[in-house]
Amino acid sequence: MKPNQIINTLFFIGLFLLSIFLPSVVSAEEKVIKITPGDEADTINMRYEVTLMMEDLGYKWYPVLNESTGEYLKVAERYGQYRMLFELKTTPSIQVRVHFRETDNVTGIHFTESDTSKLSAFAKQQYQILITRIKHEFGTEHVTENSFSLFTP
Repeated sequence: MKPNQIINTLFFIGLFLLSIFLPSVVSAEEKVIKITPGDEADTINMRYEVTLMMEDLGYKWYPVLNESTGEYLKVAERYGQYRMLFELKTTPSIQVRVHFRETDNVTGIHFTESDTSKLSAFAKQQYQILITRIKHEFGTEHVTENSFSLFTP
């Protein structure tokens, strides 16, 4: 390889790595939960069960942009995943993004609080309520906390 090709290759590798890791460094604290359902569950049932659970916990669904149609929908599809967004009714800064991966039915739940770099005491309390309910609903053996968000839908 010529020196220019090596420099270009290293530049693009560095740019790629920066684009992967920068969002997680500059964004607010995020708690990530991964649910790996048993064989009997499918994506449609998971969406329904998660929606009921979130509504029962005091969250409302908030539309997300479906990039293929340009419409805001309750469930949007992107990269082989169905995506949903919920906000806590009493505190809209507490948000839960839910991603359902079609290929293996793994569900990723991303808990965040906007406008802060660290979760507040109230947000931590809400997270504990959420994780307790998720473990009760889906079984502790199917739930992993703080999965690396790159590998969680």
